[in-house]
Amino acid sequence: MDALTTLLNAEPVDDLQWTRDANKDAYNLILDLRRYYTKQLRRKAGASKEGLTEHYDQVRLGILTGVLRTTPHGYRANDARFLIGAIYWRQGHVGDALRAWRQLTVEPTDSYATSISRLLETIEAQTGGDRGDVDTKQVMRTLSTQINSILRADHGRWLMFSMDRLLQFGFHFDTY
Repeated sequence: MDALTTLLNAEPVDDLQWTRDANKDAYNLILDLRRYYTKQLRRKAGASKEGLTEHYDQVRLGILTGVLRTTPHGYRANDARFLIGAIYWRQGHVGDALRAWRQLTVEPTDSYATSISRLLETIEAQTGGDRGDVDTKQVMRTLSTQINSILRADHGRWLMFSMDRLLQFGFHFDTY
């Protein structure tokens, strides 16, 4: 989904000059893919890039809440809660994000353990343990800045993991 959103949001003439110069076939493939998926979105009544993101967020939330309901002994429940909170946060549903994240515990073996630890410390420091929604503008500004930083750092960690994983198989991000 992120790949499709990126594809549709890119402005090939501005954003893909290097690709166009380095590999004309790859550039033309991107143009063809953009045309195809733009046409598919238009065929669906009311479909838009924003609607696509919302749709996939709802699918992800359904999968992640299913994991929470069915996981034996809470296996990877923290990872699911972290991701649920991140989706809500990105959508601007601060209260829902905080409610999801306040259920987290720090388990060293979880995939998001470092981010979860930082997130819980940040929420505690900024809200003083208040279990309600954050309602002062200054606290919200500071909390937003810090949480966005945590989420960006986690995304960077994921990108580095993905790059390392590709390298194990002899590929790079720009290998076609």
